[in-house]
Amino acid sequence: MNARISPNNLGAVCLALLGIAVSGVVMGQLTNNAELDLVAEVRITQVGKGYQFVPATTVEQGQEIFYTLRIRNPGDAPLTTLSIDQALPTNTRYVAGSATGAGADILFSTDGGNSFAKPSELYASGDERRVAAADQYTHIRWQLRYPLVPHAIVLARFRAVFM
Repeated sequence: MNARISPNNLGAVCLALLGIAVSGVVMGQLTNNAELDLVAEVRITQVGKGYQFVPATTVEQGQEIFYTLRIRNPGDAPLTTLSIDQALPTNTRYVAGSATGAGADILFSTDGGNSFAKPSELYASGDERRVAAADQYTHIRWQLRYPLVPHAIVLARFRAVFM
């Protein structure tokens, strides 16, 4: 079964400001029950205790937000060729090198999600000689290299700075 999870811009300003965990909408060719949740958190320092992550209920300009996508296959059949596209939240800037996902190839877009490439192959809009800077990214794509077996969960993460 082929699948593409392409949620709308789940990280709109309200998400960045309110820190709401949002369930994504499964779109594209997939008609089964694959699930996607996006959670926004900030890291706070506790005197003498290190730090902890809390929901991003309020965010200050320049503060880093930690996003976690939880992709789950609740069905009884494996999901193959699974690709998850995530728009970068409004009013944020991607933190270079922060996207992770075990067993996934990670690609980026600078054109609103129309095309994706590795950072070294992604050029600034209209300039095929200059590699795009991370602050020009508009979307992240995780392409899973292996099928997502029934009832399995995979996590993908990235960080962004609130502008």
